[in-house]
Amino acid sequence: MNLTRYPLFILALLYSTSIYISPLFFKNANTTNAFWCVYISAIPILFILHLKRHKNIFSIVWLVVIFLIGLNLNQVQVQDSEKYDWTIRKGNHLILRICSKSYTKKGSKLICRVLYKGKTRQELRRSKANIIIYADSSFYKNIRRSSEYYCHKQIHDIKSNSNPLAFDYMEFLQKKMIYGQIYLNHADKIILLKESTGLIAMISKWRYQFSTFLTESFKNETHSGILSAMTLGIKDHISQEDYNIFRNSGAVHILAVSGLHIGIIASLLIAVSRFYVTHYAISRLSLALIVIVGVWTFVLLSGAAPSSVRAGIMFSFYYSGLKNAKPVNPLNIIGICAFTMLVLNPLDLYNLGFQFSFLAMLGILLFYKTISSALHFSNRIIKLIWQLSCISVSAQIFVAPLVIYHFNQFPLYFILSGIITTPFAGLLICTGMINIGVHLFQFPWNIKQQIIILSESVLDLFTFILKGINELPSAVLSSLYLSEPSLIIILGALAMLALFVQNKKYLFLAGTLIAFILQISMHLKTKYQKNAETKLVVYDLYKNSISDVFINGHLISIDGLDSDQNQEDNCRKFRLSNFPRESDRIFINESSHGFCLENFFIILYPDEETAQSRFNQSIDLIIVNKNSTEHLKEIISKNHISMVIIDSTVKKKEEIITLLNTKEISFYLTGSQGAYILELT
Repeated sequence: MNLTRYPLFILALLYSTSIYISPLFFKNANTTNAFWCVYISAIPILFILHLKRHKNIFSIVWLVVIFLIGLNLNQVQVQDSEKYDWTIRKGNHLILRICSKSYTKKGSKLICRVLYKGKTRQELRRSKANIIIYADSSFYKNIRRSSEYYCHKQIHDIKSNSNPLAFDYMEFLQKKMIYGQIYLNHADKIILLKESTGLIAMISKWRYQFSTFLTESFKNETHSGILSAMTLGIKDHISQEDYNIFRNSGAVHILAVSGLHIGIIASLLIAVSRFYVTHYAISRLSLALIVIVGVWTFVLLSGAAPSSVRAGIMFSFYYSGLKNAKPVNPLNIIGICAFTMLVLNPLDLYNLGFQFSFLAMLGILLFYKTISSALHFSNRIIKLIWQLSCISVSAQIFVAPLVIYHFNQFPLYFILSGIITTPFAGLLICTGMINIGVHLFQFPWNIKQQIIILSESVLDLFTFILKGINELPSAVLSSLYLSEPSLIIILGALAMLALFVQNKKYLFLAGTLIAFILQISMHLKTKYQKNAETKLVVYDLYKNSISDVFINGHLISIDGLDSDQNQEDNCRKFRLSNFPRESDRIFINESSHGFCLENFFIILYPDEETAQSRFNQSIDLIIVNKNSTEHLKEIISKNHISMVIIDSTVKKKEEIITLLNTKEISFYLTGSQGAYILELT
């Protein structure tokens, strides 16, 4: 594998790396100005080197400039958004453009661009902010994408998740340039000012009309949800329970329009084009253009997600090269796809769909041929099963560490689900397109009904098989944890393994082994250190009161209110990062407990009985929630207290804070200061 043969791939890799590490370089605005000076000075250097034909030096300088551009472009876009974004809070009269809409459990969600804002409707000023609107479900049908609306509502801040290692929704939205939120109920109104009539708006309108048709035609919401996701990219009607079945069985990738879906559509279009070339006097070039236009129509109809755009760009380059008898290099194609998308929007790098799509494709390109050549079969069916298995394995090589890092689990039967879901995906996409075509061309009702019955039979079989895979023993390997440094080391080791597979140079194999040994050593060292620690954690949860005690590798989780699974997810990753050998769960309902932790006396969520007690020792720490605040005054009057932790379930804190200030007792508010961590060893 000669790396000089893949300049576009190296360019994309370097550019992606520069975007990823850009926050380390840009801690003040002066750094940005310095980088612009480097760009300007690099232009004459490149010109002189090109004239003197120093190709190697020219290439190195050019790559350095691209790296610097990647560093700067990402930060400039973030700074530009922040500059215009926070000013929108000065006015609550807004003119919005609807970018996307989707269903949620409680209603509908709208992503909007704020075009104008102001304190009054007559004093509107231009803005570049993005916001998210949570609205009543009635808004979904009436709101039209790409249209402009007037709204009179106050924009609220998005709260950050301060729990250690928890998913931060604010950070997630900021990477999509969304910095504010609005809540609308059925009594609120937004006024249509301008309806978009462009091609994108028209395709978007068809998209939601087709989704509505599928939802109304199928009695089973799961069936319509699967077809909408696979053909239109709309996953609004898939319940969390159904989504978990797809995820745990290793088939969740077919719900996101990607290379598999684009490949199926392209195969159908190519088959039709060959028929026309054979029977009609139509040039191959014209039909190739029709195939590419058809593929991009599907990409737009499915919502133009990063994974589908990547597949569309790759197919266009690849198919054009084949039709023009030009040499096609898949790694260079995937490189130019990534580079183009990241130049247009550097923050796409943080999109999980972008990451999974490119890493899966990279794994297939680098490992599939080697893995598939290990065994040879003459039987066509066995050969096909083997090929599908090899595709599943090679796609997961780079994706698996990322899945573990983000979701702390991994489906063990992904090969089995890959063998089954791939042929089913083709059948279901054809089924969805046929149903949409029947609706579009107004077929008679009896024909529609027969097609729907046939479609439901196929979907019943498909969901039955997935549920069966999901119920197999040890279907999911859970409670896994990877830190960010470990993820980078593992991906680097896999990259060196790919170089060894392509070049057969044992230096790369040695590098792979060294990287894995380094990762294992880091893991064992971290686990040993964590298991020797003693600490208390009070989480910042607005619906629940959960505290964790870590003692020499033993986890004691204390629940002060009724448990909420969504709230539990905020604690899961931090618990896993401490590698507990054992864990216990204590529920505090009508009785509370005081305990000593390394000679540190702590009371958790006191009740009336605790309030009437006088302790022989001073209380170093007391943790209160909404059910225990009423007893705090009495406890303070009878005991010496060093510190009070007030968790996020307590809404009225003013009286408590006044009391604590009067008694000169220090306090900590998890709602405003984040999760509280007390490390004792």
